[in-house]
Amino acid sequence: MNEKEDKVRALEAQIKQLQRQWPKHSVPPALMQELDELEEALAQAKAQLQTRGQTEPAK
Repeated sequence: MNEKEDKVRALEAQIKQLQRQWPKHSVPPALMQELDELEEALAQAKAQLQTRGQTEPAK
């Protein structure tokens, strides 16, 4: 496992943890913003992994 894969797994864990805290009604804006930021960071990390897979030879 490399650093980028670790980052993806860490972000996924953070998102799951945040979702466990999610209230059933009236989600505070701060929680929604945090989720948006984590999901954006996760998408970027996954894109970097995908790019790496296309440009670097497999080890």
